Amino acid sequence: MTADSLKLCFFCGVDCASIPHVTDRSGKYACRACADSAKARALAAKKLAASPAIEATDNSEIEVAPLDMSSLHRAPCPKCGVALVAGIPGCSACGYRPEERNVALADRPPSKKPRSSKSLKCKTCGYDLTGLKGGKCPECGNASSTYSRREWDEETSREVARNAYMKAAIVGAIGLLMGWGAILAKGSFAGMIGFPITCAISSAIGIAVCMACCAAWIGFTSSFLLMSAQVTGIHCVAIGLMTLVVVLSGGMVFQFGLSGAAYVYLMSDMLEMDRSDARLVSLACVATHVALIIGAHSIGLF
Repeated sequence: MTADSLKLCFFCGVDCASIPHVTDRSGKYACRACADSAKARALAAKKLAASPAIEATDNSEIEVAPLDMSSLHRAPCPKCGVALVAGIPGCSACGYRPEERNVALADRPPSKKPRSSKSLKCKTCGYDLTGLKGGKCPECGNASSTYSRREWDEETSREVARNAYMKAAIVGAIGLLMGWGAILAKGSFAGMIGFPITCAISSAIGIAVCMACCAAWIGFTSSFLLMSAQVTGIHCVAIGLMTLVVVLSGGMVFQFGLSGAAYVYLMSDMLEMDRSDARLVSLACVATHVALIIGAHSIGLF
């Protein structure tokens, strides 16, 4: 009998040609007994999957074999370098046990420390309270002498604003001194009066242009008064540089290039603008100045 004429059972492998057998759709043979047994197992599995969960009716406990984690390892021991075994809190080689996590301290949000580097002073008498424990001032005895978080933030904001105003004033003074020095070197004493007037007019135009640009797309980074002071200082420096270059007989390209570079740098530094935004504001300011000069000349103002 050839192998092709054998009717081997798909389940048990026995030749089922002489015994009751069945075939499936693909032509595979199976003993009647094996087919009935497989059908019964499939039916039992289907019933088990469809039946609700079986609840225990007695108080017997089910024994569960412990999970074998001997092949699993954690990070090496920080003391001896041996790999720590999963499920064992300590090191089996040197006995090192990592410190347990302090939940009370770990879940506590970080303390907000003052952002300023200045010393903590009493708000009543100004006594230095740095390093002292408790809220009572040893100098004046005021119990509420330390700053609260809100008071400290307000004081810090005022300090930042004072520094910004001071920086704008210093920059403006540098621009005025630069221009006055150039005018004095040229010997034009009448220009000493005209220079601050020119700075004031140019600053007013620059403030209007800067506010329009901020309202259009840049956004406001500070108050109107602070931005006005900053723009005034920047224009004083720009005009002072232009006056200095004119006295030194520099070319127009160098004159506008140097003053424009200073304008863009100070705008990005003092008003916290991007360099691209500062360049656009500078171009808009120059265009406005040129348009006003042409308009004033056309109506015969000068």
